[in-house]
Amino acid sequence: MSLGSLASRLKEARKALGLTQEMVSRATGIGKWRLSQFESGKREPRLAQLRSLADCYRRPLSYFLRDEEPKAQPVLWRQRPDSPQQLEADLRNLAYQYHTLELIVEGRAVSHLREQFESIGCCPDEFTYRMAEGLACEVRNLLNLGDAPGGRLLDILEQKLGVKVFHLEFEPTGSAACTASEEYGSAILLNARSSRRRRNFDLAHELFHLLTWNSFRSAACDSTCASDREEKLANCFARNLLIPRDSLLRVWTSTHEPYPCSPIRICYLARYFDVSIEALGWQIKWVFDLDDGQANRLIERAKSMEPILGRPENDSPPVRPPRFERLAREALRAGLISVGKYAEFMGIPRRQAMEEYSRVLEADLQDNGESDPWLPR
Repeated sequence: MSLGSLASRLKEARKALGLTQEMVSRATGIGKWRLSQFESGKREPRLAQLRSLADCYRRPLSYFLRDEEPKAQPVLWRQRPDSPQQLEADLRNLAYQYHTLELIVEGRAVSHLREQFESIGCCPDEFTYRMAEGLACEVRNLLNLGDAPGGRLLDILEQKLGVKVFHLEFEPTGSAACTASEEYGSAILLNARSSRRRRNFDLAHELFHLLTWNSFRSAACDSTCASDREEKLANCFARNLLIPRDSLLRVWTSTHEPYPCSPIRICYLARYFDVSIEALGWQIKWVFDLDDGQANRLIERAKSMEPILGRPENDSPPVRPPRFERLAREALRAGLISVGKYAEFMGIPRRQAMEEYSRVLEADLQDNGESDPWLPR
């Protein structure tokens, strides 16, 4: 790469995060004068300096080393935060790290979402709610998700389709995001502050955007913002994926209740489908042809009963998927990455990474009946 191109990428990466040279200098220990020289193309950073800057800018080192111009990777937000740059950089960086671990440990990346489903090439203006419901049915059948997909959707998307799902805390809490890259595939960001049942719906909602990415993003004037109609289509898809019409009718008719008016019944059904009461209430509205007022009253009555039944426990999901962490440990154990790189991938201090590495080595030696005096005790 030419010195001018490297200088341009360094400057663009810094500005994308809204950082000043003074802020970068404090974070990396590289002087402002030196940073200015790097960004003006008057001086080339050493590899160690470039690595520090890549870490600061949440970019892979290869971003600054490869000759070809990186392709734009827009992030689509459900509710765009006031300052999304840091979150977007974190999402892209985590997805790239995940992709790197797949390649160095398994020698391949899990099939991308687009390889399993035909590209949705319909014009956005012609995409109907019936088509969204049909797409949900197709996905449920192809992935064998069963009658209540909520409890299995995350694992299947990660394990079978290679969708990279991460959890971070951010505002607004009702938001989520996704991105699609030819380099590392499909990635989704969920809000760790949301309840599990809310995250299930957000996951299905973002899945719709990924499945229709090429159609809606290529036609949209602003590819980082979905129109109100696209968001409603995504909600329709999510409801019908997580609460299939035929499953809801089958479960409901088994109770011999002709009209869905029991709030306690609604609470239990929401837990059965592993979705929020709001999501279930609006799906009931469409399946049973209720008006908005009836649906709202049903939802409010059910929400008032939920504390009596005991609120479902909310978990605290890890930032990185279990498979990501497993691959990182395997890479460290096999000597495919350094302790420092392991600490970077896992988001932990180097000292903690060294302690984990020592425990792994000690366990391996115990399995082999050996002892190593160099291991810390």
